Order: sequence, then structure tokens, then C-alpha cells
Amino acid sequence: MKNLSFFILVFFLSFLSPAFAAYDNLYLVGNATEAGWDPDAAIPMEKQEPGIFTWTGTLSDYSIDEGRFKFLVSNKWEPSITCRIDIAGHLLVESGKEYDLYERATANDGFDNAFQVPVTGVYTIRVNLNTMKMVCTGGDVIARENWEYVRPEIGADGEGHVFPGVCVPFGMVKLGADCGDRTNNSGWGRGGNIQGFSHLHVSGTGGGPKYGNILFQPITGDLNLSDYSSARSNERFGLGLYEVSLSKYNVGVRLTASAKAGFHEYTFPQSESSKILIDAGSCLTLHVESQELVASGVKILSNKEIEGYSTVKGGWNLGGPYTVYFYALLDTPADEYTVWKGTSVQSGEQVDATGTEKTGAYFGFHTTEGQKVRVKVGISFISTEKAKANISELSSWDFDEIRNAGIAQWKEVLNTVEVEGNDNDKTIFYSALYHAFLQPTDRTGENPLWESSEPYFDDYYAIWDTFRATHPLFALLKPSRQADIVRSMIDIYEHEGYMPDGRSGNCNGRVQGGSNSDVLIADAIVKNLPGIDYEKGLAAMIKNAEVEPENPRNEGRGGVEEYNTKGYISTVTERSGTRTFEYAYCDYAIATVAKKLGKQDVYEKYLERSNNWKNLWNDNINSLGFKGFLWPKNGSGDWVNEKDYNVFRRDGWEGIVYESFPWEMSFYVPHDVNGLIARCGGKEAFLKRLDTYFTHVQDGFDQNSYMGLFQISNEPAFLVPSLYNYVNRPDKAAEIVRRVLKERYNTTATGLPGNDDSGSMSAWYIFHAMGFYPNAGQDIYLISSPVFTKTTINLDGGKVFEVLAPNASDKNIYIQSAKLNGQELGRCWLKHEEIVNGGTLELVMGDKPSDWAIDGEMPPSSPIGVEEVSPEIDSPQVRIHSYSAQVSNNEAAYCLFEEPGKGVKWCDNKSTNPWVIFELADVYMVDRFVFRDSKTVEGNNNVHSYRIYVSKTGNDGDWEEVVNRNDAEAGNANVKDHRLAEPKEARFVKFSMELPTGENAVRIYGFDIYGKLKERTDRGNLVSVGKMFLKSSGAKSFYTNARHIFDGLNENTEYHWDFDRSAADKHYCILDLEDEYDVNAFKVYDANQIEGYNIYVATETPDLNKINNSADENSVWTLVSSGDLNKTNKSVTVDRVKARYVKIEIPSGNIDGESATVTEFEVYMDGTSTGLTGTEREVTLLYPNPVKRGEPLNVAAQGRLKIYTIDGLNVCDVVVDGEASVSTQNFIPGIYLAVVSGSAGDKSFKLIVE
Repeated sequence: MKNLSFFILVFFLSFLSPAFAAYDNLYLVGNATEAGWDPDAAIPMEKQEPGIFTWTGTLSDYSIDEGRFKFLVSNKWEPSITCRIDIAGHLLVESGKEYDLYERATANDGFDNAFQVPVTGVYTIRVNLNTMKMVCTGGDVIARENWEYVRPEIGADGEGHVFPGVCVPFGMVKLGADCGDRTNNSGWGRGGNIQGFSHLHVSGTGGGPKYGNILFQPITGDLNLSDYSSARSNERFGLGLYEVSLSKYNVGVRLTASAKAGFHEYTFPQSESSKILIDAGSCLTLHVESQELVASGVKILSNKEIEGYSTVKGGWNLGGPYTVYFYALLDTPADEYTVWKGTSVQSGEQVDATGTEKTGAYFGFHTTEGQKVRVKVGISFISTEKAKANISELSSWDFDEIRNAGIAQWKEVLNTVEVEGNDNDKTIFYSALYHAFLQPTDRTGENPLWESSEPYFDDYYAIWDTFRATHPLFALLKPSRQADIVRSMIDIYEHEGYMPDGRSGNCNGRVQGGSNSDVLIADAIVKNLPGIDYEKGLAAMIKNAEVEPENPRNEGRGGVEEYNTKGYISTVTERSGTRTFEYAYCDYAIATVAKKLGKQDVYEKYLERSNNWKNLWNDNINSLGFKGFLWPKNGSGDWVNEKDYNVFRRDGWEGIVYESFPWEMSFYVPHDVNGLIARCGGKEAFLKRLDTYFTHVQDGFDQNSYMGLFQISNEPAFLVPSLYNYVNRPDKAAEIVRRVLKERYNTTATGLPGNDDSGSMSAWYIFHAMGFYPNAGQDIYLISSPVFTKTTINLDGGKVFEVLAPNASDKNIYIQSAKLNGQELGRCWLKHEEIVNGGTLELVMGDKPSDWAIDGEMPPSSPIGVEEVSPEIDSPQVRIHSYSAQVSNNEAAYCLFEEPGKGVKWCDNKSTNPWVIFELADVYMVDRFVFRDSKTVEGNNNVHSYRIYVSKTGNDGDWEEVVNRNDAEAGNANVKDHRLAEPKEARFVKFSMELPTGENAVRIYGFDIYGKLKERTDRGNLVSVGKMFLKSSGAKSFYTNARHIFDGLNENTEYHWDFDRSAADKHYCILDLEDEYDVNAFKVYDANQIEGYNIYVATETPDLNKINNSADENSVWTLVSSGDLNKTNKSVTVDRVKARYVKIEIPSGNIDGESATVTEFEVYMDGTSTGLTGTEREVTLLYPNPVKRGEPLNVAAQGRLKIYTIDGLNVCDVVVDGEASVSTQNFIPGIYLAVVSGSAGDKSFKLIVE
């Protein structure tokens, strides 16, 4: 053991009234002292001189309500001097910090604001009321082992629901107090009396409670079977220790446990009527998910032996009946004993009952003061004989010996990680590590349902929570135990038909999202966990993926038939959004295992299905300036109307997104983060989206629990901070992670940000405190920011992995540089094998962000070989160029752009070889094509043979064939999906088909092109073509929507925006120019039906939820032009103004007729603005520009120069052969459009005449 340096705490009493200096006395009070919270027993401090007091003595370590102190100026509570914090609670003092104090004039019950010492030790306190300061010096505190930092009670209060009783790792017996009305998930609660001490509990769970079976309660005095509870005092928690005094009975209680047995030690007062009461029918209850007693019974075997059972049903998973058996042995023969039923004592030594009437017994003693009576209680799910055998785990009647045996088991877990840092962080860390290993419950040898040589675990509560961090933690620190857990899941599948996703009381139940047990098998196989039959595991995964379960709340995948048919789940099934996104990842998990096992056909099938998240990705949903979110579809395949849903809606069990909301759940694509980034608009857009997620304050999102939109207690949010690593910004991940660790975790009973969920919240802390976090089901860890200066992971096989960050601190959170095993590390992620093979990660930390890893290798988004998926190129970036034929406008080629669920199609019944050519607004690198023929809707495979070509020019002879499928190859898939081995440069795409034999037409229900922008087409100053459409008011039909007005086809009236003028006071359309420009001209092409207009611009992101046909709804808009127009092509110029977003509003109802039509809306940038694209070319070809009227305009070009007024009047038409000069004498000052036509095509520029 090592001696620590003196612990010095400085407190400035800045809020004390100077009147305090006049007091002759100052007292110390609190349960850190011998006085406790009794003001009459308060300890006087020694007066050194006027206003100065000192005291030296022992202050005790804390445990929930221990270790607190404050000051009194008399033996009364009014007034007291204590710490200033915003809420009632305690303030854990830290070395060298200064704390404000203030006077409280109200009574104190001991739970009010108080200071708390971090460790037990001898301290000297010196208070100077003249200078308002207090110094607390502690000496020679003894260093502690890892287990001594464990505080079982952290997170037991509030929403954490942690079990604070006694247990060994994965122990079946979790012995602890049941408090209040027995509705607490872990049994214990701060409020209410103690009902007794039961032997089975769960930890950190939400929903209804489970267990609370076989309850013992020591009492004195008369027996009252209606209420044998007691108030408590001196409650103390420790590793393998629970201690409390029952105030009503003056009985002291100490508890400890082994894996399958509980050990009780009761210290009685002198009494002729001391009793140990056994309640065999006790269980925890809560409302809808309450447990219900089915049957119970006890049998007294001797004056110190009893056995019995309890059968209970229901609870969290609404499970069927389970039976718990017990056998108890006392070390002291009883002076009397009897049995009871209901509220009445019964004759005889045995009693049984069915239904909700409880049974039990008691043993009576004549005790002397301080007499101890000890009880061993064996528990079993098999029989009372097995329960009796389980008592053999308790080899002694010595409490400390039994406790130390349990501590030895915990050391094997807690010593797997050694950390160096301050005691506060170590307390949180080792308590979290303790909590993570409480569940699931190892019941090997205790399976009442079947005999098996495989391990048996219960209380998967639930894998939806634990697969993300808890199980990856087991796989890293205790891989053999994680292998046992996976083997147990597979064994359950073999005997019951499905693996568990939630299970308790030997019953599957509570599937919250996907079939997440699939991810555990994938996680195991990529990390090479031994001893698992992965062939059986794959069969269990495929059962989940293919067979609709009878009870989808209990097991399997609910709605899987719809999912496998449509590629998504509609709102017909609850939690459709969560399920679709999670099923896609579970399909990826199947593909992972199949690939490892060499099953290529299975791999390809489920790899393709892992893209199904995109089927609920709606690119047309806009929020906070971002485009594209998870969005539900109804049973007909249509997107749910935006009036009926929104991206901030937080749902529960029967909603669409479970324990999350679309803004957040849209980030959940852990297997295809690159594809997600692409759908979000690229790295920069994704980075901004992440920043907004963590900073935007939305109405209804309480920032006491949220951080922007982020709430760590929502498991779908677990991975989101680490997504910064996928855009090479680990510095931003560090900021979020370290803030969460500091603000949302602490050493109090409310020290967790939410339900611990079987150690999930604790495991999240553990990983990030070590400096990295897993992407579950894959073999990578994403580096964040270690809390400790040194972390040593003691791995299986004697290998060691160290994380060295010698200057890490609360300020130095940013990695400046890194080395892995002595070599420079430029990436912000690690592979599993790099850790488990042993080695050293050296990190230099600093207090400012650095460029470390900013150009490093990206984390693998798809470790098993999925190509990086480009985003879909959507209208107005793509348009129909030409086609062979179409039946009508209702079956037009433009229908190919519509969503498949709308049932619209392109039909050609006139051509033997139908074809369609798509024109992209700019040059793209295309890499994927997806189309749906009538197989999807009509049931027959309508297109057998087809080809796809790409071209940069669209000219004959310039087409490259990239897909060629014939009858044999085409197959009968619902959706035909083709990914190119290498991206192809294209501005035109041609889809050509052969009419199948016996068919008179082709029917195509959608054709999607995927790719990444390579280069913009040179349009001079025209900046609106092909840019991002955000939102508009309605159109008369799907093929006349507002997207057309940015497609560059100003002379093609087939594709236009046609709206009903009577449907709204104003119609509007909003465009995102994707960059900020200086603009000064606009042009509207219409059918001479529009007389009025308003044009607005904005540089800040508009809130599209507030758009209601009026700029007054959003203050970011600036009106730049307004007026009456009566020309077919309407052009307006404005003073130069900065714009990122443009909105055009058009009044309705001012012209006879039902509708108005806009063919194109063009936005022009100011060509003279420095730094904008095209400026150099303008200076080169037309100079000077601007030109003064009357001065010559010089032209350097090959071809024909035409100059137009902004209204379209041609004022110049000359042939230029190299160089020429044009007179501007007749030009009226203003803005003109200059077009140079040559062999390379047309180039357009803005010309300004001054």
C-alpha cells in the first residue's frame, strides 16, 4: 500500500454574513462525523481567536447519505452554514477547489445541501469567519485497491434503477432490500420503509419490475402480517456488503452473497420476541407490467431449517409463470416457529396456497443485547433439493469470509483494467465496471426447461440496450464469458425456436427494435470468440430474418413479411421506423457471419437487404437546413403527411421511432456510415448536421437532460458522438464525450443519466473513459479522449494493452498526436486485433483542437466489403432528356422519378425496343442503378433483357455500355439493383430494353441513378440549375411539381410546375443554392399566367416547418424584389445581395382560370464579385467587365458572340475569330447576357455596362 500526499480542500465562505465573525461558537454536524445529523450532538470546534475555529478528527467515507457535513452556530438547525448548489444534494469536495457557502435559515433534515468527503481519513478543518475561508487538510489516506472504489449505490436513485444490493459477477442471487410499495425495479428505493430483503432482482432496468422473491425480515415485538416494514437508518453500501438498521425493531442487518445463495446477519436487541419472518409469496409489482403471485408454500424442517417455493407470472416481459425454490439454514436454533397464510398464523409446520394469498413462516428467539443470528439461504429454479445443495457455496458462518470470497470473484473482473487518475473518476469508473457485470444472469445448471451441456443465461434485459456497449465490453475483457452468453442464446434457439432479444424468468419477451441478438453473433465472429457453433448461430439469425413469429413482442422480427416484400415496415406495424433501420443492420450482421463461413449466396442476399434503411429515407424532408431523414410510410406505401408527423416526435412502444425520434434515429446506420454521409450531402454537410444535433435547442427538449438534441440515455444515440470520427474530426467527438462524462455521470445515488439498462450506460462510460468506443458487430473502435493518464487492460493470455496519455486532464481533452506500438498513428480508430494482441497507444493531449487524424484513413464503414454507396441523384439534378414513347401523361417517362409506393409508372406500348435517356444537370461519377418493373406491383417480371449506357456528351458513338443483362441473368427480383465495379463519368444515362415475348408493353415503376458530383456544368452566372430543391406548396399532379423549375429546361414546357391558384393565398418554392453567392438577377419562365411575384433571399438556414406561404413566418428572409409582371419571360434585376437560399412567392386567384404554370426559375450571380466561380473566365473572354458605355468591349474567343438584354432582346451578334472589339455606344447601362458559341459548346457570362 502507498501513502497518498495530503488532501487539501480550500473553501471560500464568500456568502457568509460578517455577523458570523461575532459568534463565539461553531459546530460540525453530519454523518461524516460521530454526531450524525443530531444537532444536540454537534461537535464543537475549538476557537483560536475571534472568528477563527479549528477541529481535528475522523471524517468518514460516503455511501449515499454518509460522509456529509456542514456547520452550525449553535445546537439548532437555524441557521446553518452549507454549500451553494442549485439543487438539494451534496457537493463532493475536490482538492484545491474553492466553494461558496451561504446561510440557511430553515430547518435541516440531514438531506439538505452539504459537503461530502471523498475518502475516510483524519482531517483538520480551519474556518476563518473574518476572511470567509475554510481549509480542510486530510493526512495519510491509504491507497485503495480497485474493488474499494466500487460504490454499488451510484445510479440506484433517480432514473438509474441500479441494483445496490449484494451480488457476484453475473450472480443468480441478487440479495437486497425491497422498499416502499415494492414498485422499484431493483427493489431498493430512497423513500419508504424497508419491507424486507429478497433474493432475486434485476439492475438498471426500465418498464415493470421483475422478481423480488423469497423475502426475509427480522423483527421484534408482536407479529403484524399486514405490515412488517420498518423505517431505516445508518444505511451503508459496499462491494459484497449491504448494511442497515431497522429503526422500528432496533435490528441491525448485514447482507452478502455467493452466486446462488444469500447470507444474512441480524444483530438483535435484548428481546423476548425477536423473530425472523419469511415471506414466500413476496414479489415486486407495478401497474400494467405487474407481477402476480400464482402459488407459494413453505415447510419447516427443524428449529433452524425451512424450505419452500414461490410461483409468479408477469412483470416486465409479461412472461409466463416461473418458480423459485429456497432452502434456509439458521446458525441459531429457534425457541419457537410456525407458518402463516394471508394475515393469519397457521397450525402445523407446512402451508401451501394458490392465487394471490401469500404464505410464510417465522422463527422466534429470546435474544440478548447485540446477539447475532445468521441465515444461509440457497436459491434454485429446479427444486428445494437443488437450493439446499447451492448453500454449499457458503462455506463458513463468518460474514467477512463469505464477503471476501465474493470480493475475490470481483477482483477477477475489476483488475482487468487498471487506471491512473483522480479518486472521483476512479470511483465512477470501477462502479460502472461493477454494474456492467451484474447481468445477464448466469443460471447454468439452473434451467428448469431442458437439460443441456451448454451454458444457460437469463435476464437479457434487453439486448436492444446491451448489444451496443455492454457485450462488446465482455468480448474485450472477458471473451470466454461473452462466448458463454452467445452459446446460451443459440441453445435457447435450438429448444424454443428463437434466440432471445429480451428474456427474464425463463421466458423470451420485449423485443424492442431489431433482432439484435444477430449483432452479438456477428460481434463474436469478427472478434474470433472461441467455442461457438457459428453454423447454428447463422441458422438462428436466418430464422429471425425469414419467419414471422407468432408473438413478435416476445421474439423474432415483427412485420418481417412486409419487410422482406417491400424492403421496409409501414406504420401498420408498431415501431416501424426503428425496426426498418435496425433490421437493415441485423441483415448486415447476417451477411457478416455468412461471409466468415464462406456462404457467398447468403452473404450477397443479406448484404443487399442491409440497404433497406434507404427505403424509409425521405430526401424531401427538411429540418434546420438539412435535407433527408428517416420518415414513415403508411400501409399503402405513401410517405406519411408532414402534417401528421415531425422529425422531433419522440415515441414509445407503439410509436414509429422507439425511445428516440427521426432527427436522431436517422444517424443509425452503423454498417454504412459512408452511405449515410453521402445521403446527407457529403462530409461537410454531415459534419454540420452533427454539430446542429449537439447544439440545437428544440422546444420541449429539456437541456437539463438533453445536450442540444442529444440525450445519452437514449440507446440509439450511443454511437452518434463517435460518428465525428467518420469525417475525421475526433476533436469534436472528444468535446461531446468528455462533456457527457463530466456533466452526466457522478458519484451520487443519482449519478447516472438514465436507466443503466443492464450496464449499458455504465459500459458507455467505461469505453470512453478508456479512450475508445466500439461499433458493435464490427471489429473497430473509434478513438475519442481518455479520462485517465494511464489505462492498462489485462487481456486473456497474459497480454497487455496500454493507453498512455500522461497529460490528460479536464482541460487537455484533444489528441495532438498518437503512436501505436511506437509508430505514428494518423487515423482515429483501432482494430480489435490491435488491442487484443497487446501493445501501447501513446497519446499527446492538449487543450486545443489539432489537425491530428484530419487527413487520416477513414474508419472502415463496411468491414466485410460493401462498396461505398453514393447518394441517389434526384430531381432537379436529373431529368428526362428523351424517350421512345409513352402512353399518356399519367404513364409518362417522368413517372420514373416517383416513389415506388405511389403505383405510377412509365409505360411504352408502341416500341419494340423501348428506351429512355436521362440527362444529369452536371457531370457525375455514377456507380449504381436501381429500377423496378411491374414485378413489384403487378406480379410478373416484365423486363427480362436490358442494357444501361453512360455518356458525357449524349452524342451518338459516345455511349459506354455498363450493364448488359439477358433473360437468364435478369432473374425475378422485385428490385433490380446494379452496382458498378468502378464509377463511370456521365452526364447522360440511357436505359434500353427488349420487349419480352408475349408482352405488348414495358412498365417501369421507377429508375434511380446514384453517383457523386464530379464537376459543375459551366453556365456562366446562372447558379440555380440542378441545385437543391427544399420545399414548395402543392402541385396539381406529381409530374408537374416545383422541382422542374430548376432543371435547366426553360424551353421544354412538358416539365413544369403547375399549381392550383385557388389552393392558397400564395404559392411558394424554396431553393438551396448550396453555396453563398452575390446575386443580382432573376428570371421566371411561365405561360403568361402570372401577374405578381415576391422574391426573397436568405443566408441563414430557414426553418421549413414554419414556412406557411409567407416570409413573415420566418425572419431570416429578405424581400429583394416584388411587383406585377405581364410578360411570358419575366426578368428582374436587383442590387447585389448575398444569398444561399432563394424563395419565390406567386399570388393566386388574380387571373381567370384554374391554374398557373412556371416552366423555369433562374437565379444569376453577380459576375464581378471576387472569388466566385467563373470570374477568371469572364475577365479572359470579355474585358473590361464592367465596361463603360461607349468604350470598346474586347472579346477573346473562337465562335459567335451574342449579347442579350435581361429581357431577352438580342443587341449584338458577331463572329469572333481569335480577338474582336465590340462597340457599346448603343448599349443602355445595365446587365446583359453574353453567350459565346463555339466548338466546345456555349459559354454564358454576365456583362455589366456602366
